[in-house]
Formats: sequence, C-alpha cells, structure tokens
Amino acid sequence: MKTSVVTSAEIKNSIRLDASAYDPRVLNYARQLLKYPSRTTLDTLAHIWMPNRFKRFHVDSGEYGVPFLTASEIILANPPEDKFISKSVHYKDFPQLIPAKNTILITRSGSIGYCALVVDYLAKFAVSEDAIRVEVRSEEHIGYLYAFLTSALGKTLITRDIYGSVIDHIEPFHLQNLQVPLLPRGVIIQISQKVVHAWEKRNRANLILNHAQSSFEEILGLPKINPKKHYSEQGKNVFRVTNKKLALRLDASSYNPPGILAKDNLLNRSDCKKLGGVTTRLFHPFRMNMVFVEKDYGKPFLVGGDIVNYRYLGDKYISSATIGYDDYLLEKGWVLLTRSGTSGKLGYVSRANSGGAASEHIIRIVPNEKKILPGYLYICLQSSYSQHQMENMIYGSIVDAIRESQLSDLLLPIPDFSIQKIFHDAVEEAFSLRDDANDLEDEAKFILMSHLGIQDIS
Repeated sequence: MKTSVVTSAEIKNSIRLDASAYDPRVLNYARQLLKYPSRTTLDTLAHIWMPNRFKRFHVDSGEYGVPFLTASEIILANPPEDKFISKSVHYKDFPQLIPAKNTILITRSGSIGYCALVVDYLAKFAVSEDAIRVEVRSEEHIGYLYAFLTSALGKTLITRDIYGSVIDHIEPFHLQNLQVPLLPRGVIIQISQKVVHAWEKRNRANLILNHAQSSFEEILGLPKINPKKHYSEQGKNVFRVTNKKLALRLDASSYNPPGILAKDNLLNRSDCKKLGGVTTRLFHPFRMNMVFVEKDYGKPFLVGGDIVNYRYLGDKYISSATIGYDDYLLEKGWVLLTRSGTSGKLGYVSRANSGGAASEHIIRIVPNEKKILPGYLYICLQSSYSQHQMENMIYGSIVDAIRESQLSDLLLPIPDFSIQKIFHDAVEEAFSLRDDANDLEDEAKFILMSHLGIQDIS
C-alpha cells in the first residue's frame, strides 16, 4: 500500500481530491524540484496548444491526401505512410495539423506523456489532435525541454494531472504551469545539443532504411506488385482461384492475389528458398508465469508494440527467476516478428536490446549466417513480397495470428552475399545510429538529473 502525508497547501495548489494526484513518487519529485532556486513555468518557454477536434475524411493515396498519424504513432521509429486525409477537404486544417519542425509532441489520451521531436521524417505528416504541441520559443531550449519532459522527473509531473474514469487524458492547460528548472546556460546548451543530435541520428537512420527498402526490388530484379491491379470488378476485393491453387484453407484472405503473385514470381527464380531453409531456429517461448521486478533487478521486457518504437519506452523488467527465462532473451542479429494481435510487424535486435527479453507473442527468427545475412533478412521480410505472403498466412476470427510453421514456408530470394551485404550493412548502420541516439538521450537526461541533485525516488 502507498501512503502520503499531504499539506493543505499542496491540496490547494492541485485542486484535486483523488489519491493518484498525491502518489508518493509525484510528491517527492515535486518537493525536490521546488528546492531548486531557479525555475520558471513551461508556458514562458513554449507555446502549448492542440488543434481543434475534427471529422477526418480519408483517401486512398498520397495523390489525393496527406499522410496522417494518430498520437500513438508518433513514437514509431519509422511511421508508415498508410493513412491519408483528404487534401481538398482539409486544406484549411493543415496549418494546425502538420506540426512545425522542432515542435515537441506529447500524447494526451490513452497512453499519456510520450514525446517525439519533429524532425524531417515526422514533418511530412498531419498529426492527430490527441498530440499536444509544445512549440519552444528559443532554439537553445528545444533539446533541453525535450530532455526534461521525457526524464523520470518530467514524465511523473506530466502524468500527475491525468483525469478520466475510462480513458486517461491531459489538456494543454495542465502543462502550462509545469515547473521547469533553469540550469546554467552552458549546461542547458550541452543537454539540448545532445538531444537534437540524437534526433538527427534517428532521422538519418530512417533515410538509410527507406533507401534500402525502396531499392530492394530494383536491385534484385523483382517486378513491382500493385495490389489494386489484381482484383476485379472496379476495385472490389473479388478474385478467382483455380482448384490447383486451393490448399487446406477455404477463407478468402489466404488467396489474396498479391500474395499468390509474389509466390509465383519468386518460384520462377533460381535463388528462391524457404525461410525455414535459411534459418537455424524459428520460435517463441512457451507462456509461463513471468516474474516482473524493478528496473535494477531485471531485463527490459519488450511486448509487440515496443519492437517498432524509436526506443524502449516500457516499464516492465523480467526476473531470471522466471521459468524458461533463457528462451525470453534476445541476441544481436535476430529478426523479431509479432505473431498475434497485430501480426507481421518486424523488429531487429541491435546492440541496445541484445540481452534483453521479449514477450511470447513475438517470434524470434534466427538467421543461418552461412546462408543469409541478418540485415538482408530484415529488409527482405519488410519487402512487399514477404508482407503479401504473410497477409495470406494470417488466421483467426477475432485475434489475428501467424505460426512459425507457416513462416517456415515463406519464399525469399537469396542472392549472392555481395548483394546481401549491401542491405545488411545499411541495416546495421541504421540500427547503430538509433542505438547511439538512445545513448545521447540518456546522457542528456543524466546530466539534467545530476545537476538538479534529484534522486529517483519510488
């Protein structure tokens, strides 16, 4: 049980009577911050606002629309351009919806307080009104405020004002009076530069991965697959299947034409192999009663959503006391794939998450490096040829799922190592940049907390 002794002044300032607003951790952080002599409020350093709520009109492509992100998608390492809102309907809304570069975005509903800094790869998206905009007035404060808002101190203070009986929320006015410590100018600039440099590295990583992905089919000489061209009756998802193509499934989705075409194109190649033939292991751990502990006593525990985020943002740490613990652990160079819920999302085990752990809902794909390089395998599985095949494999009436036995039959082009190395080196460089970015962010937050002399109090 957590208990707190609260002064009448603290109740008066908060104007809240729910116990969560006076969590011991929140109170301890707030009291320690108030001891720092030089402070100001967030609204003196930034303009804090959110767009008006609106009805969205979606379109099929970027020809008629602008790519759109929900608030939960701002933390994706490389958000996909797969949703578009109409240019003609929303042209008046775009000045509000498309955030300016160097704006800090903060999620304000559901999962509260996650932040992203708008760099080039985010600046092309319209972003939901469920992301609060923090437009920093001085360039030298951009990275500093980001470091503060994402630190244990900042996030704790942001989430103290959560309200809502079903879905949690915060509003811009909750952030306006947030107390921000003002460290010496030289320290602020040092912290800010580290954060800005970190996001430049993330942006560079995305450029490298996007180039590798966009050139994959051209370099391997694979024909482009246009899903819309392979359905009949004016764009409706209607198609014919011959009895020769029928397998042991009668659900229509397992015969989607793009997946069938991908397999046919690959079968005509001399370098076509099954995934099971170029891996040493395809597996996920058996579900056990997991033992979770505090951060200092366990390994980070990734769930499906974590493998596609720009860094680990979770708070689960698994203990070595868990039965079957070794099977939960990850090794560098493995490719990860979500097997249930949102099936087919891919991650790559880099230096940062090697030795960590992951949920049993994530399949581990262990490449046989005598046959296939890990980075090439990652790009190959991200390609439309692999994704269309996986879409045909997914099963489930309520929760989508995919099995290792199905993945073993996935067809891949396996070119010479000289070609594989082009993609492998790109993936290794990109994920190394992301790891370096995480290190820079951590250094910035460590400098901040150290100068404040604030202890991480549970």
